[in-house]
Amino acid sequence: AIDAGDLVFGGGAARLDPFAALPEPVAGFDLDGFLSRVRTHLFLKALAITNGNQSQAAELLGVTKQAVQQFVKGRGDKAD
Repeated sequence: AIDAGDLVFGGGAARLDPFAALPEPVAGFDLDGFLSRVRTHLFLKALAITNGNQSQAAELLGVTKQAVQQFVKGRGDKAD
């Protein structure tokens, strides 16, 4: 039987520590590449949340609208 103590909601400890899911640095780890992918993911996520509204995405990310515009311009026709 399953009782309430067996259930975990909301991601547990990972929600409390946003850094818990970061990869371990090992030989050959590419910090710049990793950070670039994280940046791209967050920009795309903010744009999706705001239905493409660059001003609102900039506000969510704490960057300027120009930074979002440059990101979008630099993506061109790149696939997600």
